[in-house]
Parts: sequence; structure tokens; C-alpha cells
Amino acid sequence: MHQSGFFRVSYSPRGWKRIARALLRDVDSFSGLDRAGLLEDAFSLARAGQLSYASVLELTKYLPSEFEFVPWIIAAGGFSYMRDRLTTSPVYSALEQHVLAMATNLIQRLVHRRTRSHHAQLLKALAFAAGWVYGHPRTRFEAKKAFNNFINTPFRSFASIPKDNLRVVLKAGIETGGTHVWNALWRVFVDPRLPFGYKNPVLGALASSRSPWMLAQLLHRSLNLELMSRAETVYVFALVSNNPVGRRLAWAFFKAHYDVLAAHSLPLYSLVQSMADLDTQAVRECIGSHLLWG
Repeated sequence: MHQSGFFRVSYSPRGWKRIARALLRDVDSFSGLDRAGLLEDAFSLARAGQLSYASVLELTKYLPSEFEFVPWIIAAGGFSYMRDRLTTSPVYSALEQHVLAMATNLIQRLVHRRTRSHHAQLLKALAFAAGWVYGHPRTRFEAKKAFNNFINTPFRSFASIPKDNLRVVLKAGIETGGTHVWNALWRVFVDPRLPFGYKNPVLGALASSRSPWMLAQLLHRSLNLELMSRAETVYVFALVSNNPVGRRLAWAFFKAHYDVLAAHSLPLYSLVQSMADLDTQAVRECIGSHLLWG
């Protein structure tokens, strides 16, 4: 153990089981750095098809005893990857239940208590986000309550939301609200009083909508350079394409509005790079027809 170097380490199926059992018996049988390395190796190997996700989930069963930030940020990233690809799958609810069971101790220990150290604040923000995403009842209630307080008086309420929780709170409002909520947050974005540092979190929330119509509206508005900078337009394409509802929408919009994007001198290479899970053949065809890189 004692992780170092730029490589992945795998074990036999029996080896992974032994590691999982050792962590369940005693989380401190491996250092925090080693636990993070094991999780990162496992999730990476599973993405590459070199390890079964059953083995990965078996390894993560020790997480109710994990209270260090680095192992948790690795696990959160791995779970997020799985979640994005299983959103429409019959097994999605099982994944959601597993992650919530793994994160509940962390959420209850940190989310609703005061924290002082920077490390604890980072871990608390991660726990708050996990509580929202995977359905922890009290966390979801608190997030929606914070959003409702914010949207009524947005420019007096920003300071009342911890900066680390802002993205989650804003997304909570958009994901549970309707068109009127989305429009209200859009008005916050275009208001000149909005501090620059809050623009990206607001855009992230607007792009988290599960409504194709709202996502299309955001893409159309991103073409107006009086409303957004060129960098923000690229960011919108990245956000929408990383939304499971918006992946195909962003690419179709890019192809349909290529001439407008080019006329605005937008960085087309960066736009394509920003869009997730692109069909390689479709990209080649677009490059060939528009000389995209030229």
C-alpha cells in the first residue's frame, strides 16, 4: 500500500473481497491516503471494464465509518459517474439507496452541526450535496427552505447561504420548482447587482433543470452576447451537455446554430470539448462539413 505513482493497482476478485472485509472490520487498517487510492483504483478500473461494479460497491460498504475528506471526494465522484449513466435504468433506485445508506452517518454527523476547521467545512459541503442528490429527507427539506428564502429577496439573502452550499441550494430550487422558479432565477442572473462570483453557480442551477424546454431556452439565450460573455456561453454548453436530459439537445443545438456561433467568434474547439459523451462519427462529420478546426 502507501499509494504513490501514476498507475492503477488491481487485485484478484478474492483480493478485493479481502480488502473490503478488512475495511469493514477496521477502517484504520488502511491509512486515509490508502483508502482514497483503493477507491480511485476501483472506480477507474470499473470504468475501464477491468473490475466489476459489484466489487466496487462491495468495497464502498465501509463508507459509513469514513470521515475523511479525500476518500469521500473520490467516492462521490465515482458514484456521480454511475448515477449519470444509470439515471434511466431500473437499477438506479438501488444505487441511490446504497449511496444514501453509505452517506447517512456522514450527513447526520456534519450537515446540521457547526464546523470550524476548513477540512470539516469541505466535508460538510460534500455531505450536504450528497444528502440532496440521494434523497436524505432533512437535507432536502433544508435545501428547499433555504432556496425559498433566497428567491424572495435574492440580493439580501446570498450571505445567508454558506458559499459551499450555494450550488446545491440553487439546484434544489430549480429541480423542485417550475417554470416560474426558473424564470425568477434567470432574472437574478441578468440583474447587474449579481456579484461576478455568483454567476457560475446561478448558471449551474439553471442548467440543472430536467425540462428540455428550459434547457433549450438557456442555450438560445447563451447566444446573446449582451447577456453572457463568450466564456459563459461555453460554460452553458458544458453544463447542458452534462445534464442527462440535455446531452443530445446541446449537440443538436450546436450543429443547428453553428453559423451563429462562428459569427460570434466563439471558441468552437472549446465548445466541442465542453460537451460530454459526443458521438465520434458525428463530430467527424461536423468537422468535415464546417472545417471546425480551421
